[in-house]
Amino acid sequence: MFTEDEFSSIVIINGKKSRKKSDEININFNEDRFNPRDGEIVEASDRLAAFIEAFLTLQNGIKTPELDDAKRSVKTRYKGKSIAGINFGEIYADFE
Repeated sequence: MFTEDEFSSIVIINGKKSRKKSDEININFNEDRFNPRDGEIVEASDRLAAFIEAFLTLQNGIKTPELDDAKRSVKTRYKGKSIAGINFGEIYADFE
């Protein structure tokens, strides 16, 4: 269940997988009986970790256009974006 698409958000309802949005999982299916997997949070966290790695690499003097582009691209993607009540835009704004 977890390796075919780790970034999909799913719950189990009556023994069947059902795709849901992160906010919907947070509000209606955040119980063990639904075995929720919030792929949107997993993806956002994965990208945040990559962003922080690029940010720190650049701060430590290793500068490449690819790292600059990657950092800017991820930050732009999450600007003003909240997922399940977490404002990722604000998190990224702290890195300047």
